[in-house]
Amino acid sequence: MNFDKRLIKSVKAANASAVKHLVEKTDVDVNYQGEDGMTALHWAAAYSARPCLRILVNSGKCNYLLKDKKGRSASELAYEYGRDYAVGRLLMKKEAEQAVKDGVLADWSGELVED
Repeated sequence: MNFDKRLIKSVKAANASAVKHLVEKTDVDVNYQGEDGMTALHWAAAYSARPCLRILVNSGKCNYLLKDKKGRSASELAYEYGRDYAVGRLLMKKEAEQAVKDGVLADWSGELVED
């Protein structure tokens, strides 16, 4: 199993020590999307795995604008499945900051569009 898939598996198991090792000691791609389009951040948000989520966010490597194959962002999964509103708000803030930095705007429907 490669590091990218191992990272997602570790997040799903809420194994923060494994997540920390992979993020800090390997060349893992934290933005790797599985067949469902979900990244480790998506899974951490959906499972309310706050320790894992903290490691991912603090790595500074997350792309907060990635959507899964159903068009959902990590913040949406935090609200919908994780029922963690504080994490949802944090991730929405990170999405907005990255969108501004990347020059991406949201149209009236909430969909991201290029400027």
